[in-house]
Amino acid sequence: MRTPRILVFALCLSTALTAFAAETAKYVSSKNSDVFHRPECRIIAQMKVKNLVGYTSKGEAMSAGKKKCEICKP
Repeated sequence: MRTPRILVFALCLSTALTAFAAETAKYVSSKNSDVFHRPECRIIAQMKVKNLVGYTSKGEAMSAGKKKCEICKP
């Protein structure tokens, strides 16, 4: 059985976003969201790259008004 192309694309995008986030910050959020995530969180795959914001610490993210993701629990 072949993997549907959209699934392959989604997995590639998720991997690319995770790699971007992991290289640049310990925690990631969308500029349009009030939640921050671990770079490996599945929610990051739903974010547009242009909206990603990185944080070096939980404190930095919380100071920016972000709250912890309930899925990845940073």
